[in-house]
Amino acid sequence: MEQIITEAGELVPNLQEQIEKIGIANAGDDYHMLAIIGPQSSGKSTILNLLFNTTFQTMNESTGRQQTTKGIHASAAQGHPIMIFDVEGCDSRERGDADAHFERKAALFALSLAEVLLVNMWESDIGRYNAANIPMLRTVFEVNVQLFLAQQQTKTKLLFLIRDFTTEAFDAICSNITRDMNDIWKEIALPESLKGRQITDFFEFEFFTIHHMKIQREKFDEDVEELRRWFIDDTHERFLFKEKSAKIVPGDGLTTYISNMWDVIKNNRDLNIPSQRSMLSHFKCEETAKNELNEIIEKCQPLHISINKQKKRVDDFGAQVEPIVGAALKNYKEATWRYIPEIVAERETLFLNDIIEFLKPLYVKNIEFITENSTNAFLEFLDQQGDDLVEGGNWQKQVFDEEDRIVTEVNEFATSNIPITLKEVFPPYKLDGFGVVLTELAKSRQNSLVSQLSQRIGANQLHEFELQANEILKAANDDMWVTLRALLKSSIESTVSQINSILKTNIPEAKSDESDLKTSFEDKAIALVEESANYILLKMKSSFDKHFKYDSNGHPRVWTQSDDVDGIFEDARAAGQRTLKLFTISKLRDPNEPYDPKEDPRNKVDQSPGKKKGKRKSRKSTGIDQLSKILIDNDKCEEIEESFNRLIWHTYNEAKEAIKAQEAQNQIPPWAWFALLFIAGDKLLKLLANPIVFVLFSFFGGGIFMLKQLGLYEVVVNTIKDRISEFIDSFTAGDDEDDDENGEEDENEGENIEKTENENNESGEEAQNRNLAQLPKLKKRIPISGTLTKPQMPSSFSLQEFNSGPSGDNAEEDVAENEIELEFQRDENEE
Repeated sequence: MEQIITEAGELVPNLQEQIEKIGIANAGDDYHMLAIIGPQSSGKSTILNLLFNTTFQTMNESTGRQQTTKGIHASAAQGHPIMIFDVEGCDSRERGDADAHFERKAALFALSLAEVLLVNMWESDIGRYNAANIPMLRTVFEVNVQLFLAQQQTKTKLLFLIRDFTTEAFDAICSNITRDMNDIWKEIALPESLKGRQITDFFEFEFFTIHHMKIQREKFDEDVEELRRWFIDDTHERFLFKEKSAKIVPGDGLTTYISNMWDVIKNNRDLNIPSQRSMLSHFKCEETAKNELNEIIEKCQPLHISINKQKKRVDDFGAQVEPIVGAALKNYKEATWRYIPEIVAERETLFLNDIIEFLKPLYVKNIEFITENSTNAFLEFLDQQGDDLVEGGNWQKQVFDEEDRIVTEVNEFATSNIPITLKEVFPPYKLDGFGVVLTELAKSRQNSLVSQLSQRIGANQLHEFELQANEILKAANDDMWVTLRALLKSSIESTVSQINSILKTNIPEAKSDESDLKTSFEDKAIALVEESANYILLKMKSSFDKHFKYDSNGHPRVWTQSDDVDGIFEDARAAGQRTLKLFTISKLRDPNEPYDPKEDPRNKVDQSPGKKKGKRKSRKSTGIDQLSKILIDNDKCEEIEESFNRLIWHTYNEAKEAIKAQEAQNQIPPWAWFALLFIAGDKLLKLLANPIVFVLFSFFGGGIFMLKQLGLYEVVVNTIKDRISEFIDSFTAGDDEDDDENGEEDENEGENIEKTENENNESGEEAQNRNLAQLPKLKKRIPISGTLTKPQMPSSFSLQEFNSGPSGDNAEEDVAENEIELEFQRDENEE
């Protein structure tokens, strides 16, 4: 047994602990509650202890009749999930008339919680006004009808427990009590909707008599045992808890429920004065509002299903909700107009807030559908504008106009979806965030278009710049750097101008990023220059051939005895060396332009291409100007020049050989030719008279003449010899396999071949030394130690470098490349 409400009308501070001790906190909703009311010292606690084995305090007979139970106590039936409230008795001497309102509050509390309310009375008090609890029962009836009926799914059970039963007129006693209850009911002011209703529509009356505990103890015990079965035996025909009561709340929330219930009952203004109207107003308004709100929730279920489950937009949301809300407000006013106006108006405001709280999530979700659809429509509109900004377009104006149209449309939809009845109190949907979303989408697409425009025009201009820069680098003229700087500057200015021209009409406030464009073009120029520098040997050879193999008019040079081969060779070699000097240092930066390493974006942290967002690659600042850096260092220059000298020696040697061939032809005196014609003229004419011989003579004679004029005679003759040798070797290869048995002969033959090769090498060296003797001017530049051997390929030079040269090399460089390869092959054949 635990006290939950003190005699002063206060909840005990440790209510949760007390409820847990009772043992109902963990019972879920599988338990029952009952309470007992009646006069003081009428044996209420005693009968409860006997029925349920509880330990409620009982009156001490030695001290006489006095108040024993103070406040409200609670306990649980032993072995059964029944919570019992022992309420302080009424009509006590200790409280008197000053605290009569506590008795009524206690009765109201008992009725609000108990499924069965026991009314304890003596048989001798039936027919009396106060002793028979008539005032308290009147309050019970009014409260139950006016305030708590809406909460209950079943009727309230009133069990009249008639003590010290001595007569056999049980039916007469029940009839008297029933008549008294009907008289009380007739005095209660029923609302219009309940006019004509009987007390039995709201209450179930049960009657049980108990004999005198001391005089008829044996019958008394039998009566107690029978009554106990009414509460605990669910198979008994008079079992009192057959139906599930709506008063039961989950056990773990019982403490809060009791606290709130007592707080409402205790602080009700109507109970603070001798009137119950205020209390009735509060509870009637509360329950009516709850009923109508439940009705709204039920009728709005189709909207809930469409919006939350089917994810569909309801275009006429306001039109569908308006009649539901209007009917609920009308019903509330009709049911509460007879009560205190201030209380009705106050609860109506709360009722409207409850309606808004329920409808707002549906309303907002419905608006979110159209905002989502409108956002997608706006994105589709942006896509329809194309991926590129065009000259003379007005992209920004069209986008802003569409954005304003969509925001206006959504705003009108949001306004029309508010029920007319709630327009004054329903909070409008804030569309500021929606407009911001559209603006951000437009800005994002705008930035993307500006970036794409810069990339597109920049890529086209970079391509044009690359083509023109390659031509300049191929030509390798003395003004190459000046021309490259001018081309770089004009390309950047042209790109910026084209981009800004398109942005001017489409996005007026946007401007091209000149700094990034400048960096892109400069990086491209640096890459092209570095690539050209990688093929400097080929460019030097091409420059040499241009001056040595071709005359000033660009025609192939035909060497004659009158040509100054040494002088032309020196001029051509000087041209190649000038090309090397030209590519030694980059001069892409204007000499008049100041350079600050801290402002160079190449020396700062940047977002490297291909890296994930947020991961930045740090580039260490070296302070070196990339536009003016060294392309080929001194050691590399010396190595390249040495390789260059080796390459051009072959070309010089061919020129000398061509002049020697002409000298040999000119050694035959003219009179010898006349003598030959005089002696064998008739035979030659006779031979030439044959058409076939004449054609063959003309063909071969003319071909030999042209080859000699072009200096290619020796080349053709050597090529023919090589092909004949290969043809002969293909037939002798099989014979060599058959001669494996003659080992000694093969060894001798090998020794002879080796001896012959040594003699040939010696004769080759002598021939090369004789050629070098004819180049007195070259001895100063071409290092010679001892006997000149075959020119060796430098480690930094290979034919693969020529074959993998920059794309777009001109025909002269290709010819030079082929000639370099042919010269090295010729040296191998000579060996």
